[in-house]
Amino acid sequence: MKQKKQGLPRRIPAKETAIFCAQTALLLKAGVPLHEGLDTLTDQGTATGRGLIQQIADAVATTGSLYEAVQGAGVFPAYMVQMIRIGEKVGKLEEVLGALSQYYEREDKLRSAVRSAVLYPLILVIMMAAVIAVLVAAVLPVFSQVLEGLGAEISGAGAGMLSAGTMIGRCSLAVVALLLAVMLALIAMSLTAGGRERLVRLSAKLPFLRGVYRSIASGRFASVMSMMLASGYGLDESLELAEGVTSDPTTIQKIVQCREKVSSGVSFANALLELELFSGLHTRLIQTGERAGRLDDVMRQMAAHYEEEIDDKLAGLVALVEPALVILLSVIIGGILLSVMLPMISILSAIG
Repeated sequence: MKQKKQGLPRRIPAKETAIFCAQTALLLKAGVPLHEGLDTLTDQGTATGRGLIQQIADAVATTGSLYEAVQGAGVFPAYMVQMIRIGEKVGKLEEVLGALSQYYEREDKLRSAVRSAVLYPLILVIMMAAVIAVLVAAVLPVFSQVLEGLGAEISGAGAGMLSAGTMIGRCSLAVVALLLAVMLALIAMSLTAGGRERLVRLSAKLPFLRGVYRSIASGRFASVMSMMLASGYGLDESLELAEGVTSDPTTIQKIVQCREKVSSGVSFANALLELELFSGLHTRLIQTGERAGRLDDVMRQMAAHYEEEIDDKLAGLVALVEPALVILLSVIIGGILLSVMLPMISILSAIG
């Protein structure tokens, strides 16, 4: 694989990826030779962006392949690279690039929504950690000194409330510190390619995210199969290429098993039914499409359905992030108030 040039970014953000795909699709639609069109884009953007476009333009001029150029750059998402490969193979590169542009525009909007939902609670968590630390380390011990200065003994219910307040304050501090550490660790992991991969594998195991990842994998699989079958490719070759567009290990394993079953004479629809790659309703649609010779149309409709389903699921999850954090912070704030109020009550009871 061609090594990326020094000074290029490690990974292109989703927004810039969407812009690159959209611009390249326009060049193809206008009938401009791709390497010449990319040369005209080198006058735009930052120095780093111009350097990347120039590298891709030179690679396209040399190899004649956009897939080899973006793969050699080493800064684009693996899904985009593999889809460009399939687009070149089936002769639908312009269509693929347009779809990729929309895909990464949605991804950029989703990331912005997640950042907005998490940033404000994160600031609150940091501020609360500082407040609780001051309460536990400086304020609560003062209550004992106040009691001693007033000549009151800490005993009975007063002593119990003071101890309870101190314990609640320490527990609240521990919870906030743990929450802050987890959030910072997740942010740190997202900054590197290896960390992002580990984060994806970890999040895919969570019950409330597992369905989203499976829908993404199924949607990508249906999209690739639709393009390949519509272009006249056989099931075996289509399935082989479909393996490269998903990062879900379970789905990849099922695709491999599906290839084996199809090679042994099992129908495509029955293989999907046995492996449960799609829901029962979708599998019945595939059976109908296979009998009618319209399997590519069915797969295209399924891909569109999964896109809508993924958008709805992700929007719902993002909408739950902020309320969940607010509820957690409300509980912690209640703990802080108790940690202050109980010792005050103990002082009043001792004085009385």
